[in-house]
Amino acid sequence: MNLAGAAFAAIDGVKAMTDVTGFGLLGHLSEVCRGAGVQAQLRYADIPKLPGVEDYIAAGAVPGGTGRNFASYGHLMGEMPTEWRDLLCDPQTSGGLLLAVTRRRRRKFRPPRRSSALSWPPSASW
Repeated sequence: MNLAGAAFAAIDGVKAMTDVTGFGLLGHLSEVCRGAGVQAQLRYADIPKLPGVEDYIAAGAVPGGTGRNFASYGHLMGEMPTEWRDLLCDPQTSGGLLLAVTRRRRRKFRPPRRSSALSWPPSASW
């Protein structure tokens, strides 16, 4: 992750970056947005998900930290289905990177060649 972060930091247009860990994607995204004075809109269908994770969520296999995460920043979020909240606030993340890229560079953004195995779907707009 540190090698990928260093490579992304060198790309023109990358303005902020954080690893997505115990606060879940929504927690980290809300902190970045609050710090920058912007809002973001996620496209749930574009969020990378582990195979079968939505089945586990539907069966109620959701860690307690998910609810605590949402309780701390849910007031900042718009309406969303419970299943989305349970995934996007899950503290069991693998430390993926969340990058903020300027609007000017957003459509042209591509990770460096040595990071090409990484997933980088454009999942949010500012």
